[in-house]
Amino acid sequence: RRSLSARIGGYVISAQLDLTLLCVNLRKEYFDPILDMQAVLSGAEPVDRGTKHPGAIHEVRLEAGFEYTIDMKSAEFDTFLRLENDANDEVAKDNNGGGDRHARIVLRPTVSGAYRIIATTNDGKTGAYRLRVLRAKS
Repeated sequence: RRSLSARIGGYVISAQLDLTLLCVNLRKEYFDPILDMQAVLSGAEPVDRGTKHPGAIHEVRLEAGFEYTIDMKSAEFDTFLRLENDANDEVAKDNNGGGDRHARIVLRPTVSGAYRIIATTNDGKTGAYRLRVLRAKS
């Protein structure tokens, strides 16, 4: 919460802002959710070629020219995200771009098509995670 006050003429105007609520409202206003899911990285998933740790694969269609934010968060392990195109070429990767131990990829694809999100771990630990893909409204 932030408190603001200003004196205008003979009046004092005061306001309290909840910045968390403001951020949530901005996200609802400016982003379309493409994917929002809870999942568990159990350790039984195939080994990711990038991190050499178990990785869950999630397919998503991305359109050229739009900005996307891919977030992976977990309270149980250090998250790591990789993104591959339909030719299995790595397009992006991130470890802590979402703050703390949360991974975030922000990108604007130049080619529309199927992409693979590899939700994996940086520290080898496993557990529950949340994966979100948001598309900025044009």
